[in-house]
Amino acid sequence: MGQFRNRTQESPIADHGDLQKSEGYAAPPLTGVWVNFPYLHNGSVPILYHLLGSEAERPKIFSVVAARRFDPERVGQQLYPTQFIHLGEAELLRKFRDDRNWFNADRAGHGNQGHAVWSRIKTDENRRA
Repeated sequence: MGQFRNRTQESPIADHGDLQKSEGYAAPPLTGVWVNFPYLHNGSVPILYHLLGSEAERPKIFSVVAARRFDPERVGQQLYPTQFIHLGEAELLRKFRDDRNWFNADRAGHGNQGHAVWSRIKTDENRRA
């Protein structure tokens, strides 16, 4: 903890307060979170557009390798390499369910539910803003 505290005190966030020992989880600052995809603690939501939408819309499977390409319109990574864009989600799950180059939200500990905000955002216009 000492080295972490020292480095934090040398960083720009030191101007906003001092680190205090606690029994809880210390979340990192959210500055620039929009460019830190994939989202959620387990990296289960690859695109900010999906995070801000209905939980039911979140992709169940996406390519980890496709993260090399940024989707500027929906803010996050491209979901699939070009050669797999034509396949539907069910086919991708069948084909790549156990492939570690693909994130599968059905695997234990890989769920992408939670942090539901759609009830407050309500419209695509708000989500894109």
